[in-house]
Amino acid sequence: MTHFTEDREQSLFLLCLELPEGARVALLDAECKDDPDLHARMQRLLAAYASAEDATLNPLSGLGETETPDRVGPYRILAVLGEGGMGVVYEAEQEQPLQRRVALKILKPGLDTKRILQRFRHEQQSLAALDHPYIAKVFDAGHTERGRPFFVMERVTGTPLDSYADAHQLSLPQRIFLFIRVCEAVQHAHQKGIIHRDLKPSNILVTHADGEVGDGIPKVIDFGIAKAISSNREQNETHFTEVGQILGTPAYMAPEQAAMGRQDVDTRADVYALGVVLYQLLCGELPTDPGKDGMPAHLTSLARGELLPPLPSARLHGDHFGAATIASRRGLSVQALKRALCGDLDAIVLRALEPLREHRYPTVAALADDLRRHLQGEPVTARPATTAYRMQRYLRRHRAQAVAIAAVALSLVTGTVASAFGYLRAAEAERQARLEAQTATQISDFVVNLFTLADPSEARGNSVTVREVLERGERSVETDLAGQPALQARIFSTLGRVNYSLGRYARASTLAAAATSKHQEADDAESLDLAQTALVEAKALFRQNRLDDAERSARRALNIRRQQLGPQDQAVAEVLNELGAIYWVRDRFPEARRHHQEALAIYRAIDRDHVGVAASLRGLGIVATSEDQYAQALELHQQALPRYQRHLGAESMRVADTQDSIGLALQGLKRNEEALTHMRQALALRTRILGPDHEILGYSLHNIGRLLASMGRKQEALDYYQRGLALRERALGKEHPLTALLLESIGIYLMENGQVQDGLPLIERSLAINRKALGESHLETLESHRNLVIANLLAKRYPRAIAHLDELLSHNPPSSLRVDLDDKDLAPLHAYPRFAALRKRFESVADAEIP
Repeated sequence: MTHFTEDREQSLFLLCLELPEGARVALLDAECKDDPDLHARMQRLLAAYASAEDATLNPLSGLGETETPDRVGPYRILAVLGEGGMGVVYEAEQEQPLQRRVALKILKPGLDTKRILQRFRHEQQSLAALDHPYIAKVFDAGHTERGRPFFVMERVTGTPLDSYADAHQLSLPQRIFLFIRVCEAVQHAHQKGIIHRDLKPSNILVTHADGEVGDGIPKVIDFGIAKAISSNREQNETHFTEVGQILGTPAYMAPEQAAMGRQDVDTRADVYALGVVLYQLLCGELPTDPGKDGMPAHLTSLARGELLPPLPSARLHGDHFGAATIASRRGLSVQALKRALCGDLDAIVLRALEPLREHRYPTVAALADDLRRHLQGEPVTARPATTAYRMQRYLRRHRAQAVAIAAVALSLVTGTVASAFGYLRAAEAERQARLEAQTATQISDFVVNLFTLADPSEARGNSVTVREVLERGERSVETDLAGQPALQARIFSTLGRVNYSLGRYARASTLAAAATSKHQEADDAESLDLAQTALVEAKALFRQNRLDDAERSARRALNIRRQQLGPQDQAVAEVLNELGAIYWVRDRFPEARRHHQEALAIYRAIDRDHVGVAASLRGLGIVATSEDQYAQALELHQQALPRYQRHLGAESMRVADTQDSIGLALQGLKRNEEALTHMRQALALRTRILGPDHEILGYSLHNIGRLLASMGRKQEALDYYQRGLALRERALGKEHPLTALLLESIGIYLMENGQVQDGLPLIERSLAINRKALGESHLETLESHRNLVIANLLAKRYPRAIAHLDELLSHNPPSSLRVDLDDKDLAPLHAYPRFAALRKRFESVADAEIP
């Protein structure tokens, strides 16, 4: 039996197996022109492989496994699914220990040289290390009875990525959403030290989530030529696919893969291949045609970096055959598709397809991030960050201003056609438009710079400097932009958002109100910009506990967005989640749940992995925690957390918030040590992002304090309580309900440790704050009432305890806050006639609650 003894022979043989007959001949002619003996050996081997007549040369002969086996271990073979250069993939049925359909891959007979066996074993190890929802899972691995390696993986019944997108006529944003999911899978593999090296649509199968047509879930398959990333020399010798081997599909191959013997391959080869896939998804064509000049010429040009594809938008020229069909599959006309591809998408694709890998995106995650920025209307890194470009991105996110300027341009054209007098008016309009555009550029630059300085994630807690800058900005808007109410409205709204991010909620709501006034002055009371302003105002009012006003502002934002964008837009879902939070604080849990569920349905209809899905899941989890449904809450938060991490990164406020929520759910399940770990992680992350003085930290400090108190670690608990109280008094003032919550917690701590006279005034103060801010029947007010009953009992102030108990019961509190009137702790009250009357009045309620 003939074995290959040199890497180059193996590479040529494996590549030839993947090519049609004509391409094989051309490739051998080019690669073996200086080595006729190698040319002859390759021809004999390929001929033997095809005919299976020469037992001394045919890699398939004499090995007893040229036919489909009936069974491999516990797997019954059903059919052949596919065949590649290294192995045959079968559909099989696993019978033990459970029954399921699987895909089973067996190394091809005759290809069991030392190096190929080594590569196949690495394929098993590589796939087993991967655990991602968008990568086909590996279940098992082993050897057949004849010692041939095999592995068993998830049976993916899907459609190739490009075919799926065309069959379901996915729009460009939908295609990009789906492609970003693929990027997440490949990035996961890279983080595990694995390069795919053969990414193409046929290796990315798309299935339907929950059977919903059009809601595609990709599965990346066939990591069979994956390469381990390692700097360890011994590992290189064991795991690396050797330099000098061509592995991959020519149309999707990076230049460095085609350059046999000249350089190794790293993760940027997958970036290139994904760039080809993205090119194909967007414009329906491959960037280059490997068969145009023959495979050898293609590989040579590719290796030299000479293949420079045209822009995706340029492929759709007027005489392009099938251009109309390609565009219609994306729901657009040819011209609309060209316009959509021009600019960002052209730049993103070409950066991924840079011949020199140091000029490509450094990681797949960076490619995905640029695509997300494009979808969100933000500047992408693939294009120069010029002032004009930033202004374009800014105006795209604020379309009202763009429409106004476009209207001026339209009147300019109309006036020119009408008359000479109209021409003069148009010229003046053009001059005015230029002035407005110049002003818009200055303002957009101002906003960009202001955001960079004022964003807490950039400032890292340097709030004094930030506030000074914001105040100067407010003054300059009033003076420098006088007479331009639309621009003033936009800037006031932006300043409101920044003040909100800094925890300056009163100032944020004031600025949002000023922006609303300017919107009305500019006669755009139904614009999307006003809806954004109303949402900022709602958030700021919510944080000040002005819940009626917050609900009104959120309703205004919801109505405008529904009217302008339709009921199923993600901007509508954003407001629904905000209303859900408002209703949750007001203890209107069914309404809160309904709004979060409605938002969740909208986001899932857009993309089941949309970051808004995480926001809705977390909102539902918070409601579940409030209703003592801790297991359900934990599950919801655990679904939200990885979505936030994928979309926003590990250093995100949403990640910190969700960690804290997970801690609360775990506390409810009495898993206190786990809860403490999550809460402390949340506090550390919030501090890194916001600095040490932001009001949000009060949540972490309070939650950790309560948890430590329940664990009996009371001095630690008091330390956290006191830190939280000092922070909230500085940030929110002494009359805020969140401040009251910490006063009450400290009061309870003092009472439980025998300091009744010190703790009682704090709970009384907490009740007074909650009555004023929240109303008599609010859950927090009722809880303060209940704690005050207990505090007065401990202080032996029995008449006051009875008075507060009477008031508490008159509001029909939930069962968790009620007081059992027969409780032995209430025995000192029995001597008081008022308590006897109280028992008589409520005994019917007590009887009704007994099963």
